[in-house]
Amino acid sequence: MSAEGSATFSTAIVEPDVNRRSANYAPSVWGDHFLSYATDSMETDDEGEHKKLKEEVKRELMGNISKPSQTLDFIDAIQRLGISYHFEVEIDEILREMWEITAVDQLPEYMKVAYKALLDVYTEIEETMVNEEISYRVFYAKEAMKNQVRAYYLESIWFHQKNTPTMEEYMAVAMVSSGYAVLAATSFIGMGYVVTKDSFEWLFSGPKILKASEIIARLMDDIVSHKVVMVPLLLE
Repeated sequence: MSAEGSATFSTAIVEPDVNRRSANYAPSVWGDHFLSYATDSMETDDEGEHKKLKEEVKRELMGNISKPSQTLDFIDAIQRLGISYHFEVEIDEILREMWEITAVDQLPEYMKVAYKALLDVYTEIEETMVNEEISYRVFYAKEAMKNQVRAYYLESIWFHQKNTPTMEEYMAVAMVSSGYAVLAATSFIGMGYVVTKDSFEWLFSGPKILKASEIIARLMDDIVSHKVVMVPLLLE
C-alpha cells in the first residue's frame, strides 16, 4: 500500500496542564565551561576538531583526580550534556582511582606513605599512557600488584598465627609472592604496540612459562633464605 493511500492516525495522548515542582538543582561549579562541548560540536564533520575537543576533556578529567569533589562535579556536567559515552573508559578509571585514593584513610599511619607512593607511581604511568591511548595496561598492572599484596597478606597471617601450610597451600600463594607475575605485567606496559589486551589476558590466564618461572624463582629464593637463617643457628 502506498503512503498516500494509507490511513493516518495519531497515538498522542493529550494530558491536562500540570504544574510540576522544580528540582531546584544547585548550579554546577563548572558553570558554562562545557557549552563548547555540546552534542552538535561532538558530532561535527571535522574529525580533527572532534578529536581535539575529546582530548581536551580527557585532560580535564585526568587532571583533577586528587580532588574528588571537583572531579565528581565535572563528570556530572559531562553526563548532563549527554556526551559521557565518549569518555566511559576514562570515567570508569577515575572512579576506580578515586576509590583507591580514599582507601588510604583505612590504613595505619606507617603504611600510608608507602601506599600513597605506590599510587603515585601508577598515576604517573597512567598519565603517560593516556596520551598514547593505551592506559588500559595500567589496570592490568594494578591487578597484578593487588594479587601480589594479597599473597604477602596471606603469608603474614601464616606467620603471626604460627601456621605451617601444606606444600600445595604454600606454593599456591608463594608462586604469586615470588613477584614474577607482577614483574611481567609491569614490563608489558612499556613494550610498545606489540602488546595488546589479549597479551595481558594470556598472562593472567597463568601460562606454563609464567608458572615455571614462578616455581624456579620461589624455590631458589627459599633455598637461599633457608641457608641464611639456618647456617648461623648451626654455628652457634
